[in-house]
Amino acid sequence: MTESSSALESIVVRYENQSDRCTITPEECSDIERLTAWLSADMDAFVDLETAR
Repeated sequence: MTESSSALESIVVRYENQSDRCTITPEECSDIERLTAWLSADMDAFVDLETAR
């Protein structure tokens, strides 16, 4: 088994009347891959890495 790593990019969309949303996607991928290689969630679903350890 080989290890691979990919740098991720986060994009936050802020809303006035609903929860802000964060989308995480690989920094380097083709336009076609970008259509399916992403994850979005409300910002309150994410935790700070340092406090989660």
